[in-house]
Amino acid sequence: MVLSGLPATLAAARQVIHNEAADVTVATMSAVAESIPVPGTEQLGETTMGSELALLAWSAALCLVLVLPYATGLTLKLGLPTMAGNREGLPEPTGWIGRAKRAHMNMLENLVPFAALVLAAHGMGKLGALTMLGAQLFFWGRLAHAVIYIAGVPYLRTLAFLAGYVGMFMIFISIVR
Repeated sequence: MVLSGLPATLAAARQVIHNEAADVTVATMSAVAESIPVPGTEQLGETTMGSELALLAWSAALCLVLVLPYATGLTLKLGLPTMAGNREGLPEPTGWIGRAKRAHMNMLENLVPFAALVLAAHGMGKLGALTMLGAQLFFWGRLAHAVIYIAGVPYLRTLAFLAGYVGMFMIFISIVR
């Protein structure tokens, strides 16, 4: 199942955040990060894609896929001729279609800083256990956020959003320390 890595990622993040004074070792964080499957990091011929970069690519793919629910919903609601036209004067989407559009826009807003952080960490040679865990938190949190947002579950949506935000913060911490 796609979300199978999320509970372990969240548990590891909680451990890092709550046990900071207990000196959680890099080895512990590395073991947790390596135990979570990351889509797209398997051998690709002779080379492998870095895990953080793979999660960035998967996050971009998620952003692209999030267009489909609301575009399909609007096409079903308004008709193909309207959607294929100039789209001037369209009503604001409501219900699940509106939530799907807002989930996509929210992903766009968060993908930009996530990409900047991952690329900066990669370029500065600051990738490690904390950046890996942060990238995992971001991807799985954003995937959960999209599903929960479209389904219309309010408080769970906020927790999923915060998971992604904490993931970005973890990458930022790795860069500045």
